[in-house]
Amino acid sequence: MNDINYIADFKQLTQETIEGKELDNAKVQGIDNDVFTAQLFQQNGVVSNPPIGTKVIVIPFGNNRKNSVIIATKNFNLKITQNAGEITIFSTDTVGTTIQASIKLDNTGQIILNEGTDFAVAHTDLNTALQTFITDLNTKLTAAFTAVGGSWPGTSIDISGSKVDDVRLP
Repeated sequence: MNDINYIADFKQLTQETIEGKELDNAKVQGIDNDVFTAQLFQQNGVVSNPPIGTKVIVIPFGNNRKNSVIIATKNFNLKITQNAGEITIFSTDTVGTTIQASIKLDNTGQIILNEGTDFAVAHTDLNTALQTFITDLNTKLTAAFTAVGGSWPGTSIDISGSKVDDVRLP
């Protein structure tokens, strides 16, 4: 192992508490098949548990593997195509060969969930418009039926089942 960096294979994530701080430690296997533990450093707000076999970049401090940190991970089992300026966040199956869920922030400002092709709808705005339409329809049909001596029973629409509470739009 040299003083600059070391590429290894990720094996397992374990958590350890030292001085009241929870640390993510990873067992990694080096090029020379040695297995050691390094602390997994991740971006603030992003936490992951890489699949076994993910390549990691390990930086040792003081040429001592006991003080190593992982600063980057890369899953070479997957190929994600992106245009300049785009970001994709994804999860995989436990072996890292299949994407299970993804969020793509594309370079036109779109947020694409799971490669979706459908559009999101602002539920509140749609419900307000539909309820206004139903009220107007009932008013006009009641007047038309009354004019010919009949009665209109009225109609309603309920789209509450289409509301997705987990996704919010501006």
